[in-house]
Amino acid sequence: MMQQNDVHYRTLAEAIPQIVWTANPDGWLDFYNQRWFDYTGLTLEQTEGWGWEPVLHPDDLQQCIRQWTQAFSTGEPYEMEYRFKRAADGEYRWHLGRALPVRDADGAIVKWFGTCTDIHDQKEAAEVLRQSRDALEALVVARTAALAESEAKLVTLCAWSNTVRYDGEWMTFSRYLESRFGLMTTHGISPNAIAKFEAEDQVSAADALTDPKRLAAVRAIGLLDTLPMAGFDRITRLGARVLNVPATFISLVDDHRDFYLSHCGFGEPLASERQLAGQTFCHFTIQGELPLIIPDTRADPVYAKVPTVESLGVAAYLGVPLVLLSGEVIGAFCAIDFAPHAWNEAQVLAATDLASLVVSEIELRQAAFDFQRDLR
Repeated sequence: MMQQNDVHYRTLAEAIPQIVWTANPDGWLDFYNQRWFDYTGLTLEQTEGWGWEPVLHPDDLQQCIRQWTQAFSTGEPYEMEYRFKRAADGEYRWHLGRALPVRDADGAIVKWFGTCTDIHDQKEAAEVLRQSRDALEALVVARTAALAESEAKLVTLCAWSNTVRYDGEWMTFSRYLESRFGLMTTHGISPNAIAKFEAEDQVSAADALTDPKRLAAVRAIGLLDTLPMAGFDRITRLGARVLNVPATFISLVDDHRDFYLSHCGFGEPLASERQLAGQTFCHFTIQGELPLIIPDTRADPVYAKVPTVESLGVAAYLGVPLVLLSGEVIGAFCAIDFAPHAWNEAQVLAATDLASLVVSEIELRQAAFDFQRDLR
C-alpha cells in the first residue's frame, strides 16, 4: 500500500508545474521531481540530503538552514523565500519554498512534502511598483514644497503691497510693468496697460476657442469632468484669501463649455454643476498669455454683453491664462467681484503666481501619469 501511494505521489509530482520534493523526518531530502533537475542541472546523487545547499544564493543559505532545521525539529510548517541558481544561465531567481509534515496515527512525522514556486517575476514587479511609489512620493514632496514656497511669496507680496521683486531688485509694480512689458503708469494700472494686456494676441475669442491644437491639449490632460481635487481646491481658497475677492476659480475652456476644475465662492447651482455653456470672460483670456484685467465689466461695451454679467452679477474680472509647457493655453485662473474692483498691482502679480501653481500641478499630474504608463 505504501509503495502504491509512493508511486501515485511521484506521478502527481511530475505533473505539477513547480519543483516538488520530499524529505525524511530528520530533514534529509530523498526525492525531487524532474523540474528540479532541469532547473539546477544536477542529479539526485548530487543534491540528496543536504546537497541542495550550493544551489542557494549565499546570502540566503544560512537563514534557509536555520528555518528548515527549526521546521523538522519542531514539526512546524516550513515557508521561506530564497534564490535558486538556474543552471541554464547562472541567474539566481526567487522561489517560495513550502513544506508540510505527514504524520502517522500516533502523530509522529513520517515524511515531509515540499514545493518550490518560482516567484521571481512577481518580486521584480513588486520592486518596480515600490520604486514607482517612491518616485511619485518624491514628486508630491517637491510639489508640496513648491506650493509652500509660492504661498510664502504671496503672503510677502501682500505685506509689501505694491512692491515686487524682479530681476534681482525690489521695485514698485508700476516700474515692474515698465521693465517687463514696456508699460508706463503712475496710479495703479493704466488704461494703456489694460489695453496692452488685452491686445497681446490678435486672434479672436472664437478662433482661440475652437483652435484644434488648443482643444487637443485641453483634452489630453485628462481633467475634464473630474471630481474636485484637494491640490487645486487649495489654490482657489488661497486665491480668494490673498486677492480679497468673493470668488476665484480654475476654468478649463473646451469648445462648447467652461469646466470648473476648482472654485471657491460659487453659489448654487453653479457650485454643483461646475460648468457653464455660452460665452464667458475666459474666452477672452485664452486669446493670449497675459492677464485680462477688467475693473468694471459694465463700463466696456464688449464685456458688458458677456452673459455672466447679468446671470451671475460679475462686475469685475481678473483672469490669467493657463499656459502649458507646450505653449498651449488650456484655460484660466480667474477672480471675480460683484462690484467694480480697481485691481492693484499686487493682485495682478499674485493671480499670475497662482496661475503658475495651477499649471505646475497639472504638469506634475501629467508627469506622474506618464511615469506609471511607461512602467506598464
